[in-house]
Formats: sequence, structure tokens, C-alpha cells
Amino acid sequence: MWIKECLDTQLMAEAARRLIGSHDFRPLASGHPLDRSAVRTVHRWEVTRQEDTVVIECEANGFLKQQIRKANGILTEIGKKKQPIDLVDRVLESKSGVRESIPLLPAYGLCLIEVKYPEPALPVEPENTGKADEKN
Repeated sequence: MWIKECLDTQLMAEAARRLIGSHDFRPLASGHPLDRSAVRTVHRWEVTRQEDTVVIECEANGFLKQQIRKANGILTEIGKKKQPIDLVDRVLESKSGVRESIPLLPAYGLCLIEVKYPEPALPVEPENTGKADEKN
């Protein structure tokens, strides 16, 4: 996505760190069922600059519909200095979202790099003692 304004990636990175941890992301989830948990654990949310490109990467145990596009929309507004950093906190603390207009970034800017699944627990084989079975 092309953004004409200069983005302050340091402000964006500081705001992104507030998204790390376990949070109820329902205010950023479009149409998430009320009877299902919207709590997700974010392990990493980083903002870096690579020449003229700003890259936002995140890693979590799961994502909700539009969570990434809305969260990164908030980070972009913070980077443009149109919103304060504490907007992240206000959104996460709200039960139904905040009244500020949160931009929904276009999906064509997203790229799924990897999906990691937990290793399945393997059954433990009984220990072989090396003794032959004794029959009476």
C-alpha cells in the first residue's frame, strides 16, 4: 500500500509493542461471535524500515477477522502523527471499540509468511529392559 505521508516508524514500533501479550482483540475484530473468545496472545509485533518501505510483522497464537488490518491501520495513523500512541491502549481497553475512526488497511498489503503448529505429543514407548519374557 502506498502512503504519501512520511511515517514515524519509531512511534509506530513503540505503539506496536503495546499489542504484545494476551489481549481481548474484540474491538478490532469484525463480527466475531460473542460466545467465542477473542483473546489472542501476540508474541511479536515489529515495525521496521527497509529503505522506502515500512514493514510490519507480527506473530501470535491466532488472529481474528480484520484484526491485523485494523491494528496496522492504527499504527499507520500513529506513524502519520494523526493519532497518539495511547490509542492502542484505549482500543484494547474498550469493550466495544472506540469512537475514533480506525482505518481498515487494504488486504492486498498482507502477506502470510508461515504457519506454525505445535508438535504433537508422541506416545512414550515402554522401556525395553533387555530381559527375555519368562514363562512358567
